[in-house]
Amino acid sequence: MLTLHLLNEVKIALHELSEELRAKIRGQLGFLVANETSALTIRTLRGKIKELKVKRYRLIFFIKNDTIYVIDLFEKKSAKTPHHILARAEKIYSQPV
Repeated sequence: MLTLHLLNEVKIALHELSEELRAKIRGQLGFLVANETSALTIRTLRGKIKELKVKRYRLIFFIKNDTIYVIDLFEKKSAKTPHHILARAEKIYSQPV
């Protein structure tokens, strides 16, 4: 089983969503932590950086040292993930834990 770490920005963004959507995201993260990913929609964005799709929202994450780091949560409004989100994710991934 993996450990889950949400960045503060993600916690704040989650708090601003409806209770129904928060519950859906928590459930999907639970499957991710349990490494039961067959029912999840996960896409590799760049290297170890991945996105978890929950309705029209995306959670950007990576796994490092048995910990899932969720570093961004946003509503998807275009076909591509914004470059600044990917750059930030790569920067955080490259930092020592």
